[in-house]
Amino acid sequence: MKRKCEIEPTVGMRKLVLNALKRTLHSLTAHEANMRLLEIVILVLQCPRSSGFVVQSLRVKHSLSVLSKDAKFPTYAHPKGPICDWAEEIEDDGQIMDATIALLDNSGSPGSLSREEIEDFFPLMMFWSKSQTADGASRVERLLSRLEAEVKAGNMPPPNMYKYYTLSVDAWGKAGYPEKAEKILFKMKELGKSDKSLSPSRVTYHCMMHAYAKKGDMENALALLDHLEASSDIDIVDYNVVLAGYAKLGEARQAENLLARMISQCRKQKNNDLNPDICSYNTLLDAWSKSDEPGRGIRSKEILSTLIERSDDGEPELAPNELTFSAAMTAVARSGGTMEQIEELWMEAEKRGFASDPYLISILLDCYATNSNVEKAADVLAECEKRGTATLLAYNTVLKGLKGKGDVDAAEKIFQKMASLKLADAFSYCTMIAMHADRGNEKSAERADELLSDMRSAGLVPNVATLNACMNAWTKCGKVEVAARRLSEIEEAYYSGVADGTNVNVISYTTLMTGYVGLLR
Repeated sequence: MKRKCEIEPTVGMRKLVLNALKRTLHSLTAHEANMRLLEIVILVLQCPRSSGFVVQSLRVKHSLSVLSKDAKFPTYAHPKGPICDWAEEIEDDGQIMDATIALLDNSGSPGSLSREEIEDFFPLMMFWSKSQTADGASRVERLLSRLEAEVKAGNMPPPNMYKYYTLSVDAWGKAGYPEKAEKILFKMKELGKSDKSLSPSRVTYHCMMHAYAKKGDMENALALLDHLEASSDIDIVDYNVVLAGYAKLGEARQAENLLARMISQCRKQKNNDLNPDICSYNTLLDAWSKSDEPGRGIRSKEILSTLIERSDDGEPELAPNELTFSAAMTAVARSGGTMEQIEELWMEAEKRGFASDPYLISILLDCYATNSNVEKAADVLAECEKRGTATLLAYNTVLKGLKGKGDVDAAEKIFQKMASLKLADAFSYCTMIAMHADRGNEKSAERADELLSDMRSAGLVPNVATLNACMNAWTKCGKVEVAARRLSEIEEAYYSGVADGTNVNVISYTTLMTGYVGLLR
């Protein structure tokens, strides 16, 4: 969006500023570097559609991070982390798109790009790879193809050209297209036969494993893990990404086997860095929490107890954190564990300083609600309010429990408090509307309509289930004609293009038909 300024600098003026900055970078302190960066950001905001300037800004931003170790911007690739992180901070308001289009412009023949333009590829490819979309991955691959054409035409390739291929593998993997990532990986292998510098790196294989694991293709993920183990070029993050794949599928036994394999490889290679870390154990617990195997709660408690014991006995790096406790509590709850067992885990988490974690609180509240102990859930929520740790998630969890119990009056009190704090979201409104719809009286139907109106006034979009609940409220109290009007209003608004994008469905018509049938009895 174009911002107003009294005097808008020209692109040429901005380029002069940047060139001056680049010449003086080596004399900047960390503080000065960050101040210069702030000036650059301000200039970028004043330059709505200058693609070249944006890319130069990205390049200067990276230079600042390299020159000053105290600057808050990470540098390029590290085997254990992402290739580049600062691209996440750039917002695409059209400038990144312009810069991408400029590089993909076919008006210039291959080999015509300048050295500066060649340097623009990496930050742009990094930016699009972060989008985790097919569209972004496609742009990454197109940029890679243009770069290949430049090199083939005689332009000097950028340093570490394999990283550009790895970015394309990563982009397709994050977008959920491992088959497209495979094609890039195969290409790297072929290129590596004549030029070893273009061979896949460990990071490349890690990205490919992540792509497989994300899609649940554990057979291929394990095959790549075997390859890395055979080459002895493997890291704990490689094992953890495969563990995450098993956790997503709820395959706890396979996750257990892989954890044992990590320990075995650690001893075999005499490399303590391959020992499972707290992330590994948290992922294993996550697998058990999603597993359908009997005894998952017992096994989760065993893992947690082992971690507590080991951390207290001189391995502080294995100290359980909020993720550890949340996975263990979820596993115990899903296995049919008693509230006493869940409360025991909660008290241990509280003792270790995690009493204010919103997700842990929501699990505890949900367990109380599921066990029909809504009063206890309300007490916990009240305690959170006193400590200032009550969150939207906590309120909504209690609302859900009250809905299950059918206690509309208690739910209204909670909801009014949420509304006064401006915390209520779409879930809060939908829950309240559904509760009133179930009561089957005209007063509740009117309240459901009122809540729907308030919801829209708050800028929240009701889903079709919420609209159907409002219609159902009127049919249940015998006012089918009102429900019919609501259906017509929704359809008319939707097709006229002034609605919030929600239309009726087959359940809407079924609800109305059920109401008419009820009038015949």
